[in-house]
Amino acid sequence: MPRAKNDLYARALGISLRAARKYRNWSMTELARKVNVSRSAVASWEGGRGSPSWAHLVTFATVCNVKLSSLIISVEKAAAMMESQNDPTAEPAPATNNAQRKSLGASRD
Repeated sequence: MPRAKNDLYARALGISLRAARKYRNWSMTELARKVNVSRSAVASWEGGRGSPSWAHLVTFATVCNVKLSSLIISVEKAAAMMESQNDPTAEPAPATNNAQRKSLGASRD
């Protein structure tokens, strides 16, 4: 995958991780403790400057009670929206509704 595409996905993942953390009113430090990483790692992920390993992503999904598939889908949608905003020939991304915003809330199992 080209670097620009990787950067796009890292930023989209960061947005999704931050949304899930903020939904729970957790600080970066609280999330870092729960996932067993440093606060700077969480800051790096949320800032799109790095991405968690799959093991940390699974742990994140578990502690946030989020389906991993929902997290990945939200990243795909965010990346597509961000990419279309950078492409003047792309069609506008569909509006996000409240249900989609809350998809990173508690899983509906």
